[in-house]
Amino acid sequence: MPYYVARGRIPHKRHTQFRKPDGGLYHEELLGSEGFSGASTLVYRLNPPTRVQRMFAQPPLEREIWDEPVHRHHLLRTIGAQPHGDAIDGRRTLFFNQDVAFSVVRPVERMDYFFRNAHANELHFVHEGSGTLSTQFGTISYRPGDWLVIPHNTTYH
Repeated sequence: MPYYVARGRIPHKRHTQFRKPDGGLYHEELLGSEGFSGASTLVYRLNPPTRVQRMFAQPPLEREIWDEPVHRHHLLRTIGAQPHGDAIDGRRTLFFNQDVAFSVVRPVERMDYFFRNAHANELHFVHEGSGTLSTQFGTISYRPGDWLVIPHNTTYH
């Protein structure tokens, strides 16, 4: 049986006309991790989710395959990572496989755009600094020691 949680003002039935106070329509967007099955979120927007100012492909992350015949433990001192770029283009991938990529970033620039990762969930650990993560679901303040979980297809800034 589905589990529903409602936040804010919503229509009495899903997938029906939902009007703004001025009579215009809200725009519906279904966000799910498995298409139309599995857990999902139904979001009502003021503007169509297809109305974007510009889109661009994220440049591929530079990844060097490191193939050692013997696997051993490594101590990585990531605190010394060089500050570079913003929270997206400043990422430096340290290791990866088919399921996960582990990267570090020490951003020096503010993101002046919104970003959406359509391929994977993101998990961020804040080692130093503080700020605000703005998403389509709301705003989250963060500080050192916080973990930020950003589900795939979540637009954030």
